[in-house]
Amino acid sequence: MGSFINLEDREEAVSSAFDGTGFGGGEKTANGRLNLIAEAILKITCGFSTGHTIKMICLELELLSKAGQPLIKAKQWAYCRLPRSVFLAQKEAPQ
Repeated sequence: MGSFINLEDREEAVSSAFDGTGFGGGEKTANGRLNLIAEAILKITCGFSTGHTIKMICLELELLSKAGQPLIKAKQWAYCRLPRSVFLAQKEAPQ
């Protein structure tokens, strides 16, 4: 099994992969970019289709196999990423 990845430590590569894209503003923050990637990985894992651009970003970041399927390390990262991001969003929301 591959080692666990941490895209939070690869912000420059993630930011570069999003250059010239437009996701309605979600890609403008580091947290937003990481959430978009995690959502795409989980969508593909569940058998849903995802957009071409986000799929190419995942390929560029080496999160997908050549056949376009998420690598185990990408699935692990995405699974751990989203619950934490939901918690942080709730914590930061205005009271």
